[in-house]
Amino acid sequence: MTRWVLLGGAVVILSLAATLAVQWLPAATTTGPIPGAPKSESGPRGVATVEEGLVHEFGTMAQETVGAHTWTLKNTGQGDLKLTVGNASCSCTIANIEKDKSKVLAPGDETEIRLGWSTKDRNGKFHQYAQIITSDPEKPIIQFEIDGEIRPAILVTTLDGLSGEALYFANASNNEAHTLSLAVFSVDRPEMIIEEATVVRKDRFDVEIKPLDDEQREKLHVHAGGHQLVVTLKPGAVLGDFKDELTIKTDHPAMKVKKVPVGGKVTGPISFMPANCKMTVDSKQGATKEVRITVRNQAETEWTITAPKGLETEVRATEQINKAADGSVRMRTYVLTVTVPAGAKSGLIRGDIVLQTNHPLAREVRLPLDITIIGG
Repeated sequence: MTRWVLLGGAVVILSLAATLAVQWLPAATTTGPIPGAPKSESGPRGVATVEEGLVHEFGTMAQETVGAHTWTLKNTGQGDLKLTVGNASCSCTIANIEKDKSKVLAPGDETEIRLGWSTKDRNGKFHQYAQIITSDPEKPIIQFEIDGEIRPAILVTTLDGLSGEALYFANASNNEAHTLSLAVFSVDRPEMIIEEATVVRKDRFDVEIKPLDDEQREKLHVHAGGHQLVVTLKPGAVLGDFKDELTIKTDHPAMKVKKVPVGGKVTGPISFMPANCKMTVDSKQGATKEVRITVRNQAETEWTITAPKGLETEVRATEQINKAADGSVRMRTYVLTVTVPAGAKSGLIRGDIVLQTNHPLAREVRLPLDITIIGG
């Protein structure tokens, strides 16, 4: 037992001696470079100087345009200054320095750093950067930045409380005019001019170009400029759903032409129940569907029918007549029969059945078709 105690004491004494010996050893000296430390240079050095701020604020730019900004980088030191293209956050281009190559500026020399970018179809805040690596130990990396906002070249919105780039005349009676208005403006070019605004069916529409007033600008958060397009659907005798297009021609270099969908439904003294003809038909058996037609304020109505190929159609009068106290007809019902004959070829039938009439306020009525023929 005594022998184990003495052995343990010897181990403790040896450990203490080793610790004291390490504490009193002379400090180590390094003769080579420390890994990761910058290389020391002797003699004069180049100094990279950019007097302008490194962040360029371009404000607002339109989509699908390109921008560029130029900085001047000067060597204000006593030695040469080496420049190399570094990292970039986008496909920005840096002029005057080729990628993967270096450019050397002698003392007092300068070069232009031109940064170019493309807005493409971005929308919203825009921030990108590109770096130049220099031999200046105080500025090993210089980061040039561009900052701003990208918006569509031309913005269009309705002024009737509904948003969106479209005009829709819902259930517009054909015996009176109906008007909707659009606001058209440009954020990056408030002075933009609308040279012309037309609808394809000029016989059915009037378009007036007016400047936005102060109240409208405030509502739309438009600081200056802007136009109002007042589109009027004229009274007419063509009933049913319709589609058209408004073409706006401007002087904006990024968008010379802006197209806006126009659509709606015109109602009048003739209506359908149901409002369209929808069928799924077995080609071997064929099928027939009846659509009720209500005509107001006319005793007798004459019909001329134009239907897509492959359909059989007929209009017949019924005995349902509603008369006023003076005996005049207030309302009369007809039935339109649409038949897909047996043996019809399979496929889709889309479009309209067009009914031309002798009603003074409904010269033409259209019934939309949605027919699927299977099994043929």
